[in-house]
Amino acid sequence: MNKMNTLCLTLIFLVLGMGIGNATFSIVSNSINPSQVGPGEFATIDLVVSNMGTSTVTGLNAEIRATNQITINRNVNIGDLSPGAQITISIPFKVKEDAKTGIYQVEMDFFGVGDTYTTFNRSISASRG
Repeated sequence: MNKMNTLCLTLIFLVLGMGIGNATFSIVSNSINPSQVGPGEFATIDLVVSNMGTSTVTGLNAEIRATNQITINRNVNIGDLSPGAQITISIPFKVKEDAKTGIYQVEMDFFGVGDTYTTFNRSISASRG
């Protein structure tokens, strides 16, 4: 490779490296409200999502999976999250009428445009009053 090609490749990598920030988001707190849910009852999973990186997370979405005993929206569009910003999201759900007392799992995959990605799991305790 000649000096000109090496110089061009070096400049390309330098420009690309300067243009790409670090978008790192995480779930910094979570809760179920109300904390105890019975069959046929509604509640929310409340999450605080934070961008701890140096660039904006764009197009942040959550794909949600839950057991058959939980009715929940499967896709949540959160939007963009600037560096250092936090957002609180509430995801409503319902425990089905015929649910037995037990612990049910909800798994959420959060992703933005590019390689930003994280998985979050939450247990929901359901009991008959």
